[in-house]
Amino acid sequence: MQPRHTDDRLDRHDLTVFGHQVRAGLRLAQPRRPGREHRSRRPRRDRDVGSADLASRWIDPPGSQERDFSSDTPRVTIDEPARMSHPHDKEIGLMVSTPALEARRDKFKHHVKHFDARLRRPAPYVQFTGEPRYKLEQHCIPYDAMGFLNPTAVAPRASRDEVRIFVVGDSTMNVGIQWLDLIAGRVEDIFHHAGSRHVRAYNFGVTSSCTEQMTSLIFARLLDLDPDALVVVSGATDAFQPLTYDPRPGHPYNSFVHESLYGYFFDESNEEAWQDGLTYDRMIDRAFDHQNALKAEVGFGTEPWERAIADHYKSSVRKLARIARASGIPILYFLEPIVVRKDPPLASEMNLAAPETLALLSRQYQRFEEALKELRREGLPDNLELHDASRLLGRTGPGTFYDIVHYDFDGRATVSKFIAGCLRDHIARLMAERASPGA
Repeated sequence: MQPRHTDDRLDRHDLTVFGHQVRAGLRLAQPRRPGREHRSRRPRRDRDVGSADLASRWIDPPGSQERDFSSDTPRVTIDEPARMSHPHDKEIGLMVSTPALEARRDKFKHHVKHFDARLRRPAPYVQFTGEPRYKLEQHCIPYDAMGFLNPTAVAPRASRDEVRIFVVGDSTMNVGIQWLDLIAGRVEDIFHHAGSRHVRAYNFGVTSSCTEQMTSLIFARLLDLDPDALVVVSGATDAFQPLTYDPRPGHPYNSFVHESLYGYFFDESNEEAWQDGLTYDRMIDRAFDHQNALKAEVGFGTEPWERAIADHYKSSVRKLARIARASGIPILYFLEPIVVRKDPPLASEMNLAAPETLALLSRQYQRFEEALKELRREGLPDNLELHDASRLLGRTGPGTFYDIVHYDFDGRATVSKFIAGCLRDHIARLMAERASPGA
């Protein structure tokens, strides 16, 4: 089946991320294989990742001095999978070299800067979190001991009156310079100003996390931390990350890189891994070739591929219903704002991605909206709410997008007020239960 949309052009301009500099050099050591003669080779010069300009900065929106230092959203276009030179080449990852393919390879190398290990440290069951105790230069708070942006890591309750709100999401939950800039901090502050001083909000945003990872995080790590309410904000990463990173529906965006590296070093039949080092450029080339093979497998760019992404999104949200039934904890899900749902968009917001990319994101969000409606018709547990917050900015309150999913100070205020409003009755009931005699 032919891809529905192709665009072999390089992006007209790419958004750049991270307000910090990568300083570590990279060289993968050459191991000795037990019981086998180790062949010598000429020494190679260490590759300095920083010299490849892997770190660059966000351009602030007009009139704003704040930046997003935890984002993962380059300017994306829809590419055609690489053509194989022979049917067997699909198995070994060999691609026909064409100008279009090499242009996409160059663009891929540009996007490698979005794989920062400090923001996405490998973690069991959930693919990655932030690196514990690492502090971005422009943040006032470091990642906590668990790898999340909180003033302090969640700990056993200090008081029986404490009401805990866990906010789970992607990099949009990590935008801000200080705690009160983050969505979780703002929600907590709204309740404190309303007199609910016992409310504590905790941020469990993970940069680049998709909905499937969020459900895994809740099940594997957060339920044991005794939340009173769970807020889950997702949707955008499910829609746009398969365009640029791992093309498989519901996969963490960097899974194909892990597979490429692991398959190289731990393949017993791969003599090359034991006889030669793996340079930075060769590592990136291998990941790119593996990604292109996966694109061919999943029908990248076709309508069935788009629908498979939407189906997996629905499956991930359905898992929240199962968690809600099993735990009894109130779970409030929000389909997050995205620029294609802004009505009307500002002139600056209409050129944040290629037109065909914006059209695809619009189709996917329409499918996501339909998925939430279908789940409601199927029947939800009483303690699960599904909210479509995708049109909040511009319709419910102010806010400006500075990339396809991240929004400014006013936008975060709008989103925080909406979430707090949806939580209000749940928090009032929980506080009343705690205050009642014999509770």
